[in-house]
Amino acid sequence: MQLCSRCGENVPESRIRVDFPSLHARLRSEFGPASGQPEEINPILESLQQDLEDLETAGFGLQTHRSCIIELAAQTKSLLSPIRKIPDEILQDIFDYCCDTNSFVVSAPSETATCDIRNKPTMVLSSTCSRWYRNALSMPTLWSRITLDWNWVLSDFVVGSDAYYKRSFALATFLNRSLQQPLAVNIIIKGASPRLGNGTMHPIPAQLVEQKHRWKSLTFESPVILIHDLFEEYIMPELPLLDDLELLDPDDDLELFEDRALRLKALRMPYSFPFQGKERFTYPHLLHLELELDLDEDNPDLFQVTPNLVSLSIGLLESVMAMNSLRPCRRVQRFFR
Repeated sequence: MQLCSRCGENVPESRIRVDFPSLHARLRSEFGPASGQPEEINPILESLQQDLEDLETAGFGLQTHRSCIIELAAQTKSLLSPIRKIPDEILQDIFDYCCDTNSFVVSAPSETATCDIRNKPTMVLSSTCSRWYRNALSMPTLWSRITLDWNWVLSDFVVGSDAYYKRSFALATFLNRSLQQPLAVNIIIKGASPRLGNGTMHPIPAQLVEQKHRWKSLTFESPVILIHDLFEEYIMPELPLLDDLELLDPDDDLELFEDRALRLKALRMPYSFPFQGKERFTYPHLLHLELELDLDEDNPDLFQVTPNLVSLSIGLLESVMAMNSLRPCRRVQRFFR
């Protein structure tokens, strides 16, 4: 007889020693095409099955130890899992494909609020196992894709409450784990302005706004505020890395970004036409453009003010496709061919 290190019961001599720490070390460290070969694992599984049969044949009433053997066999079998054969490089490509954005939905506060990770794929993947956690941490781009969906009226907001810390900690975690990686940011403001009664920004969106120097792409949508309301003194700051901008409110003014987003290469304003009159246009290096065209207006020559376009999407306010006023762009033709 011997003492089981797992359940503490005296059990007959077994073919396979119940050693969960060693197995867990293998599960955490071994991966890739050469890990967990069937010719090694299958004999262990067969021996565990024989130990289980011997236990039942001998009539020992050791149900706890029987559970130990079953659990050890199940965990040993997981060494043969096909997902463990995938190299880290391919696993990271899969992670990159799965994690398009991580959504932080901020609605009515509750002291029982928890962080819902279902709309945060990076958190889901990193919580699966130690290997996936390590791979997710090595990819700051996964943590840099953030959507803030604000739908909170601030009448009962209290800084320092449990609800506040539960909501702010998750976003801070993503910003910290993204290191200094450029951020892909979507900001959706509904319900009410995120500014407090004293005019300062609520601490949760303030975390994201403070990282504006890292914004590489920005989508902004709000029926209650304009984009400049996000910033101190309502003044648009410099956005040195911003190269992709989407404004979904017709009232947002592109002029606010003049001399503030000098790297801008993609502009999406699907519900407005930002080029009116003969004003100075500071984005001639745009490569992608989406906008709405009013056929009743005297529209400027788009390809003259944006000579480097390679893709263009135009929505019309009228159903008639009167495009005769637009000169063909060879680059756009090549792009769609």
